[in-house]
Amino acid sequence: DIISKTKGCSYYTISTGEDFKQVLEEDFDYMLFPIGYELYLKLSKGKFKNVYGSGDTDINTVGKLAYVSTLFPSNRKTKGVKGGIILLKMDESCIQNNEEIELSIEYKDKNMNVNKIVKSISFKEQQEATQAKQKDIFSENDIRKAVLLARYVNVIKESDSSEQTDQQQVQEANVNIQKEIEFKDAKKQKLEIFKEYIIKEKDILGDEQLEEEIKALDNILKKY
Repeated sequence: DIISKTKGCSYYTISTGEDFKQVLEEDFDYMLFPIGYELYLKLSKGKFKNVYGSGDTDINTVGKLAYVSTLFPSNRKTKGVKGGIILLKMDESCIQNNEEIELSIEYKDKNMNVNKIVKSISFKEQQEATQAKQKDIFSENDIRKAVLLARYVNVIKESDSSEQTDQQQVQEANVNIQKEIEFKDAKKQKLEIFKEYIIKEKDILGDEQLEEEIKALDNILKKY
């Protein structure tokens, strides 16, 4: 966090020799030359539940949704963009009421000139999809994967927190062994359902890197 919050700085996580080679040969220019500084993501109206992809966020601050100290470009390939993405989870009321929101991005370029981009967004398609009982619609696979990973993080967090809560409930209420088994069975079933979902999405996206998340789920399921 300290590195990414320092102006002009960034970092890469390297896990294999192939990753190291790709960073030096294909992505080197993208990690050295920022395209913007002090980027603020704001909206004029509407409610957001959560923000994913930026460590510097405060959804309780009116109008300001995300802040990025230094913005770097991503290498766009045929399979999509590999790099950072900021994902905003809207409050359901915005979609149900088909509210139009105004989203703006404000940032400084290399000469410290302030630039602003404003776009109005309607949720008509999402509202129609909800009425037709369609679960998800995506404009591109990059967003589809971002939503998948955000859901994955939520499931893992819920699993960890629910385990602590369940243990506390068992101890405080002195419930029987059968009750504890029911708690664990419910969590296991939820993880198994999500595993099926992530396998399906992996095939749709054609992204073999999602095998790491599937293996992590398998390790958690072994505890049950």
